[in-house]
Amino acid sequence: MQKNHLVISIDGGGIRGIIPLIILKQIQRRLSDDLFSKNISWWGTSTGALISGAMSIQAGSAFELAVQNVLNMYEFRSSAAVHPHGVSIPTRALNQLIQANFSNLHLNQFPNLNIVVSNANDLSPVIFNAQNSCPLDEAIAASCAFPGVFPAVKINNELYVDGFFNAKNPTQLAQRSQTSHSGKITYLSLGTGIMREIDAVEEEVKNVHKHMKGLQSQGELNYFRFNPKLVAAVDSMQNTSAKNIIALRKDALDYIAENEAEIQRFIDAIS
Repeated sequence: MQKNHLVISIDGGGIRGIIPLIILKQIQRRLSDDLFSKNISWWGTSTGALISGAMSIQAGSAFELAVQNVLNMYEFRSSAAVHPHGVSIPTRALNQLIQANFSNLHLNQFPNLNIVVSNANDLSPVIFNAQNSCPLDEAIAASCAFPGVFPAVKINNELYVDGFFNAKNPTQLAQRSQTSHSGKITYLSLGTGIMREIDAVEEEVKNVHKHMKGLQSQGELNYFRFNPKLVAAVDSMQNTSAKNIIALRKDALDYIAENEAEIQRFIDAIS
């Protein structure tokens, strides 16, 4: 019998990656078995790529412990972003984090990991995975390379930047790649917060959600999207202050409390 398949897709959003991590942790606490026991494909853009990569390399451990380890990485990023003289340097924190956790690993070691970047010339989405492989640290650095903040990353003589521009929400890319899969597929799409300011990127995020909801309504797949509205936390992707990290946790936990029924419906779908 074909094993059911779970696709976990995580949006970009910088430090707001704390939100999908909190949601994953709370889902695991409601499950009777370990989420790593499911047949998971990971898809991530920018901070979602970092989370997906970090979870993939911990697949042999307990899921909740793995999530907590990644949350600890985000706490580290907050402190490492501050130069000894008190100046915030986000590139310093990100480079340290990637080097400490993803060096000497290659995407061909992780057949279920998919990292979304953008071609630096036309910003079209490009997927790095076991079939289009490269060093894991390079793929994650490229996926997080937001122009003006982080430099473009050269991979196989091509320049790549943040996948944020046309695939902040990579769920539709994941869905298109799974068309030949014969088993039952459930999509879990995790956002990094509904912001106060809506631009073209956020409109595209909503369009991807609408597309997936349409496929769900036609009975073609199981689809769940968890994405809290930012209330206590700020929109900024780079605000790594302790106050904002606490606010991100609060927005995520408040959302979970308000959406217990939908979370249980997801758990029922994968159980």
